[in-house]
Amino acid sequence: MKKLISTLISAAVGVSLLTALPVTAAEANLADIGLAGTVDAGETSGKCGDNVYWELQGTKLVITGSGEMYEFEAIAAAPWNTQRSVVTEVSIAEGVTTVAPCAFANMSKMTKVTIPSTAKYIGRIAFSNCSSITSVEVPAGVEFLGKGAFKNCSSLRSITFYGKDTEVRGGKETITNTGTQYDSNYTFSGTIYGVSGSKAQSYANAYNINFQTTGSAQSETTTTTTTTTTTTTTTTTTSKTTTTTTATTSATTTTNTAPPDKDYSLGDVNGDNYIDAVDASMVLSEYAKVSSNLKGSFNDKQKKAANVDNNSYIDAVDASKILSYYAYASSGSGQKVTLSEFIKK
Repeated sequence: MKKLISTLISAAVGVSLLTALPVTAAEANLADIGLAGTVDAGETSGKCGDNVYWELQGTKLVITGSGEMYEFEAIAAAPWNTQRSVVTEVSIAEGVTTVAPCAFANMSKMTKVTIPSTAKYIGRIAFSNCSSITSVEVPAGVEFLGKGAFKNCSSLRSITFYGKDTEVRGGKETITNTGTQYDSNYTFSGTIYGVSGSKAQSYANAYNINFQTTGSAQSETTTTTTTTTTTTTTTTTTSKTTTTTTATTSATTTTNTAPPDKDYSLGDVNGDNYIDAVDASMVLSEYAKVSSNLKGSFNDKQKKAANVDNNSYIDAVDASKILSYYAYASSGSGQKVTLSEFIKK
């Protein structure tokens, strides 16, 4: 057992040393960790949902179609990942119902984003580290913003909520001008606009953010279908025919319920929005501690993120799978599957 623990610790230390330089570089430029640094001109369109499509039109990233976008567990998983540095505008068309986690993070040149009224939620870190965006409008139908959705957007000066019940999850770090995983001094010096008595106002008050009212809330769009059924009954008597018509009207309201917003990403043990060798090193270190009957250091979120094969154990197998996915996600271009899908292959 001692020999096993020694081997595991040596491996963990070795991985940590190998990855020390990329981690340091991450503090200067998050977009460069383990990812291709150049734009692949050949990858300019494709699918990003079962019925959702993307296309890069010059420097404008256009999302069209209907229904949900794919859930991206890591920034590198988005099919336009190597194009982030050229995007100046993101336009999500009506009909798309989700803004996926990690989807548009690290787009440092993006100055404009259009979120459709059909969107039901904006996922975790969806627009984090977008340093050029100055204002955002959140439609009334959006049920929540995931943790860190607009984290470290240094130029952001206003965010307007048109709905009264839009929830801002994740605490102080969800809307900020400063603060990263290396500096948790989250601040937002801009203004939140919203309806008086709204959840947006409660969020602003909780974190001492300037709030201004916009009047009454916009109404949300629902789909109502009315069906009329006519039944004709004919009664024949000696000299009289009677026709009776009965109308039945039923109303069906279509609503979309947003799924729970996960507060962790599978494989991202240290919560830096990347799945890489640092996460594998942490898993090995934790395994070494637990295997030698020492108390583990992972919190609940880290345990969930580390247990990538979902077998209730955190061990070297999880670390190996994380490293394999890191190599896969860092190589080549094109759309990458999630860690969950990668493991199933």
